[in-house]
Formats: sequence, structure tokens, C-alpha cells
Amino acid sequence: MDQQDEILLGVKCLRSVLPQLIGAEADPVDAKLAAAFALNEPDRSERIVAIVADNEVTRAWINRFVDFEGERTYTSVGPGVDPVSASAEYFCAQCGERWIRHQAAQPVPAQCYKCNRKDTLRPISQALSNPLDGHVR
Repeated sequence: MDQQDEILLGVKCLRSVLPQLIGAEADPVDAKLAAAFALNEPDRSERIVAIVADNEVTRAWINRFVDFEGERTYTSVGPGVDPVSASAEYFCAQCGERWIRHQAAQPVPAQCYKCNRKDTLRPISQALSNPLDGHVR
């Protein structure tokens, strides 16, 4: 995975912990990120990075995410994230988008953030054990 893909993955992970990191600022920042991810323009990645870089806390979180070397676990995925013991990485069976649950109490979204289809998120272990059940990017 190149650094740009790593940053975009980090931003997707960051979105789920924005309320814990930046409190009341989380909703407007998340709305900007959702709009930027929805773009189909050459400068999409730059816009996403600019949104994250605009806040000192989110910028530091992403830098730590990208600089981390080793296997990502719930204690290592980023600052402000409570550890959980079970694996909680999911993928969309329709488009392959990944989603990571960072806290045990965090519910799995009812729909995919990328394709907006409902009830398509499956545990990543299901894709790895049965590659015909969907694709993972």
C-alpha cells in the first residue's frame, strides 16, 4: 500500500473516532470528509488531506497512523481509541470498502459509507476464508 492509500485508510479509521478526539467539531469535519470522499475528481485526496491537516489533533492522529510500523491492533490503531480484544474489521460485500470498528460498543453501520447499500458489511475474516463471498480492496 502506498502512502496516499495509507493516509486515506487512516482518514476512514479516523472518522469513527472523531467525536472522542475533537468533540463538538466532529460533525462538521465528518461532513466535510464525507463530501470529499464522494468526489470523483483528481484532487480528491488533496482535499481530504487538507481537511484533516486543518486540525492539530486530527493531523497528529493521521501522522501517528501512517508512521506506525507493525500489525494494526485496537491498541495501536491511533490515539484516543479504547482497546478491544476481538477483530472488528469489516468489508462491503458489494463494493469491497473496508470499515474498522475501534471500540467494542461501536455498532457496525447499517450501510456502506462508499456505496450506501444497506446490510452489506461482513467481517473481514469471512472474505479471507471464502474469497468468493465478496472482494476486499
